[in-house]
Amino acid sequence: MPHILKNIGRKLLWYSLLLLLSAPVHATETDIRILVDVSGSMRWNDPQNLRIPAVRLLAEFLPPGSTAGIWLFAEDTERLHPPEPVDAAWRESVTANLGRIHSRGLFTDIEDAILTATADWESPADGHTRHLILFTDGLVDIADGPEASEDSRQRLMGEHIITLQEADIQLHGIGLSDEIDAELMQQLTSRTGGWLEIAQDAETLQRIFMRMLEQTAAPATVPLLDNRFEIDERIREFTVLVFRSPDQTVVLINPSGQRISRDDSAVMAMRWLAEPGYDLITIDDPEAGTWQIDAPLDPDNRVIVVTDLGLALNPPANTVRSGEAIPVEAWVTEQGQRLHNLDFLAVLTAKAQLTATTADVQKQRPLVLEPSTHLFHGQFPTSELPTETYQLDVHIDSGTLQRQISRRVAIVGAPVIMTYTPILPTTLDEPARLIADLMINTDAIIPSSLFGHLRLTDPKGQLAIAEIRAVRGGAHQLELPVTHPGRYQVSAHLSARDHHGDSIVLDMETEQLNLDFELAQQDMTQRPDPTSQTEDDKLPWLTVLLLVAVSNAVFILLLVLLWLILRPSRQPAAITQSSRGRR
Repeated sequence: MPHILKNIGRKLLWYSLLLLLSAPVHATETDIRILVDVSGSMRWNDPQNLRIPAVRLLAEFLPPGSTAGIWLFAEDTERLHPPEPVDAAWRESVTANLGRIHSRGLFTDIEDAILTATADWESPADGHTRHLILFTDGLVDIADGPEASEDSRQRLMGEHIITLQEADIQLHGIGLSDEIDAELMQQLTSRTGGWLEIAQDAETLQRIFMRMLEQTAAPATVPLLDNRFEIDERIREFTVLVFRSPDQTVVLINPSGQRISRDDSAVMAMRWLAEPGYDLITIDDPEAGTWQIDAPLDPDNRVIVVTDLGLALNPPANTVRSGEAIPVEAWVTEQGQRLHNLDFLAVLTAKAQLTATTADVQKQRPLVLEPSTHLFHGQFPTSELPTETYQLDVHIDSGTLQRQISRRVAIVGAPVIMTYTPILPTTLDEPARLIADLMINTDAIIPSSLFGHLRLTDPKGQLAIAEIRAVRGGAHQLELPVTHPGRYQVSAHLSARDHHGDSIVLDMETEQLNLDFELAQQDMTQRPDPTSQTEDDKLPWLTVLLLVAVSNAVFILLLVLLWLILRPSRQPAAITQSSRGRR
């Protein structure tokens, strides 16, 4: 009997371990806070109050199960909706309150808005992902005047950024107009690992809000190619987002060839929302097959799906340095949990596509399934890619099923670019020297954290070292003396911290410099001396001297002749005197 119980216990333990090992992994919970500027300057920058459809679009596509809250801010911060789990009731409540978005605020207290929205976020995040979306069109401007506003700004770029980092909060910025504090927004976003978008006008806000959603809580989508998309039987609902101009109309064509317009929404199981700049068409229990959008093509159009079978992505960093690889790691989800069915995963084809947003550059990579982790993975090298913003699309396809997830990533230049300029002597007593200029990418590293040294080895093997520290701003210059002509070797070893607090070691490539400054001196000694002329050069000068001498002689001769002519005559006076004597 004890043996039987022992065997049963072992089997129960074994089965328990199997269940634990095969249990699906739950997705990380996402908490999103949204801050909307309602200061008076919005009357000019957003006269049609397009913030309302932009926030509605964001609220519509926040994934169910995430937590979200919305605040309005000007001189004070007002809660539009408290942070709560996103569901149908949450969306209805937010939609009902969007009319409270206004443009009557007197000031722009960004500091108070951030502190209010993050008051209940404690450090660390403990498995949650925390995103704070800040939308503003201006500068820090508080009621206590310019000096207090500058103090608030400095606190934001100092202690508050550190607090955000410690609480694992990514701050994402949406700036409207050229009046925003670009430096402040850049510091807040880059140092917290967030994303920054600048809207040139209010008409682009909807697109930017949609992109910001993909950076924070990307919804499940299906690929949209030439305005066609595939709907499978696992999809319970889809929403088509179509951006359009005011004079354009949108029509959907279902797999049976039926044309569906906004007028059909009253008799079909669908919801058609027409907003300034876009249409949202939601269809429940859709027909499986190929659907088509009859409207102009637009790269920002999306087809968001509600399905038990989705796709998740381990998001790469928003900013990647040129030369580093962009890692791609994705997995299939079932009811929000990682799918472990290898038989199903093995029939899927997975790929990633990287598309430049401005340049004509597009790269594709297949993603390989790792059976032990049930993950699809790959990477994009960046050393040959232009430094700009890219859209990363991850696709899976089984032939009858397609899913896609998207986000953006920026490839930035090297953290430090170093150039060397030799200064050769122009006189015999002027020393030669080498100027080293450091151009620092402030988006990639914190300039004040940069330190290291520059090594210069002369032709005789002698070493000169210049220390690099206390760097301020995006540029720094060093000067090293050069005492011997010939071939030099120059190298640099640097280290710094990025805006996430991670250390970066930078070993600059050794360069060879040929400093042949003796030739420069020799050239100086061979330059013509204005006091020593050649025989050919002397002739003009002798001619000039001869002409001057002849001219002077002629001039003197003329003076003598003139004097002879004009001098008083003495002969008549003598004759007169002698005549008087004879009388």
